[in-house]
Amino acid sequence: MAIAIQAGTNMAMVLANTGGNLQTLPNQLVGAKPHIWTERITLASQASGVNIPVARIPYGSALLDIVVTGSVSLGTSTLAFGDMNAVARFSAAVVNTAVDTATHKLNSASAGALLTTCYDYLGVASTAYEDVIMTVAAAALPASGTLVVSIWYQDPGV
Repeated sequence: MAIAIQAGTNMAMVLANTGGNLQTLPNQLVGAKPHIWTERITLASQASGVNIPVARIPYGSALLDIVVTGSVSLGTSTLAFGDMNAVARFSAAVVNTAVDTATHKLNSASAGALLTTCYDYLGVASTAYEDVIMTVAAAALPASGTLVVSIWYQDPGV
């Protein structure tokens, strides 16, 4: 009886190796060390449309997750994550009403994808790093409280 196998992207590359040579995958995908960049933001009625840099990620890294934890509900404010070229590149603008609860924001299209098109916080193309930007949308942030943003990524260089 034949067993049907449907592999993901990385395992498909390994299984496709029929030549007997050692199959290697890019370090960004397999074997790279995970890192976390954590940014603490003091809430102070930041207006809708404000862009807040929250991380600097090395070029060629792969994002694993964006985790947001607030000490207060953000109410009708929404947060998007991206860069200065596309403010919702990593996550569309969504509300964050949970209090002291980690919420995962990274979209599936960005998870594990290598950062090979990067921009700094001024919107200038970069081959050294990606500045991740959090954009406040829909309404201003609360007047007080703390927002913690953690960017999880794999860095091939370390």
